[in-house]
Amino acid sequence: ALPISAGDEGDDDEEESGGGSLAETHSLMAHSAGYSGFHPLWGNFGDDSRGECGVPFAQRFHMPTKFGGNGNFWYSFEYGPVRVVTISTEHDLSIGSAQRAWLRRTLYRIDRKVSPWVIVMMHRSIYGRTESEAEQVVSDHLQRLLEPIFRKYRVNVVLSGHEHRYLRTAPVYMDLNMASSRGWGSTYAMVGTGGARLQYRSEEHTSE
Repeated sequence: ALPISAGDEGDDDEEESGGGSLAETHSLMAHSAGYSGFHPLWGNFGDDSRGECGVPFAQRFHMPTKFGGNGNFWYSFEYGPVRVVTISTEHDLSIGSAQRAWLRRTLYRIDRKVSPWVIVMMHRSIYGRTESEAEQVVSDHLQRLLEPIFRKYRVNVVLSGHEHRYLRTAPVYMDLNMASSRGWGSTYAMVGTGGARLQYRSEEHTSE
């Protein structure tokens, strides 16, 4: 078994605990560029991280370097017939960015005879159940920037976290179910159940 996490592993959860700093001290995959890093104006991206866990994460963990990347923030490794490619949604992924160039180059070079399964791991999600308009704007931008790449290089599974819930899609592309068509679609799994308290959006699941 290979345990991997797209975060969050902890959360300050001020409403429940009166404050705290778990997310700042030990959140494995909430990749942060630091508050002086990448902060586009769309959605809540500019104010959400504020350097959350960036320094402890960078100092305490050391990720594989065989396939290049940028330290703990974007990297790739093989595990049996699986290639895992981790990207940072807290860094620039726009056209012309270093991370985007590395992602495309890495996916292009994968030998599918050696690694027939390709998994991309990222913190923020393209598909979710958020009721936050700002969060949805971020997801829409990530979809526009990343989903064509995932389809071109036939990424099998995309794992994400960020929202504290579990969600899994059928193979999809640009919101369309590809399961019954000849088009390629990736399966998206949001697995944000490993740390902080879960989030419930539906009233019937909310306890008073």
